[in-house]
Amino acid sequence: MFEKLLNFGAKKAKKDSSELRKSNAAQMINILKEGPLEKPGEKPQIKKEKKPIDELFKFRFGRKKMKYIEFRISPPRKFQILPDTFPVRYALIEPFSYAVIRKDIIENSIVYNVVEPALSDEEKAVLSKLKQGFLETVNISPAAVRNDKELMMFLENKIQSLIEEYGFTLTQQQYVKIAYYIYRDFVGFNEIEPMLHDPFIEDIGADGVNSPIYIVHQKYGSIKTNIIYNDIQTLKEFVVKLAERCDRYISYAEPMLDGSLPDGTRVQATLASDVTTRGPTFSIRKFRKEPYTPVDMIINKTASLDLLAYPGSW
Repeated sequence: MFEKLLNFGAKKAKKDSSELRKSNAAQMINILKEGPLEKPGEKPQIKKEKKPIDELFKFRFGRKKMKYIEFRISPPRKFQILPDTFPVRYALIEPFSYAVIRKDIIENSIVYNVVEPALSDEEKAVLSKLKQGFLETVNISPAAVRNDKELMMFLENKIQSLIEEYGFTLTQQQYVKIAYYIYRDFVGFNEIEPMLHDPFIEDIGADGVNSPIYIVHQKYGSIKTNIIYNDIQTLKEFVVKLAERCDRYISYAEPMLDGSLPDGTRVQATLASDVTTRGPTFSIRKFRKEPYTPVDMIINKTASLDLLAYPGSW
């Protein structure tokens, strides 16, 4: 009996010693994880918390992380060779608007179609609300911002703040479509903005309400487009907008406009129906950024070498 008690006591002591060693080892591991012990007279080390990448991005660049993808447009390619067969398709404001030139078999004519992103009824309602908010909150004209990068930043920040304020939930595709139409209508020239980006168009003209806009194309000549002003008030507002961009004034007292846009494009317009029978009209004459040189005339076979060599011919 006594030997059994001794064996039991020895086993219990051995078990207690093993548990104590395990406990001491666990404490040592925790101490190593926490870092070195503080020495007497030393200041305690303060652990620095690692900031998330989003916070570092915000601090470094001074702006919040974008909720939506960036809205960017690409200028059209300057050098394009258009085919002689129809239909012809090329980008105007890439990747949002394109020109599709086709032949109308019924009328036996060529038609210039401007293709833009289609909006659903819900997206149109959101766009209308954002436009209203844009007019109420923006106290400067976006066209006054000369730097393209700053302009895009201005538009993105304003659009996203309005979306958040109104509580709209948009997909990435819906966002870029709506941003494009806000850019087109506030920075650009509304429905005709894509055509102003077409390097092949020389002239854009509207003869009033319910009449298609006609253009003069470098390759296909005078052709009609699918852009039609059905509302006279919308056309009047656009003519007033043209006058403002030309830094001129047009009204019923002075219903005729003759001016030029900042890039040198010539503009002629009328406002009152007393001057034109179909309501307001306008004509926009585009010019090349780089005028034709004698070398260009020879390459395009518009002038011969002998003609250009003649004194006083150019």
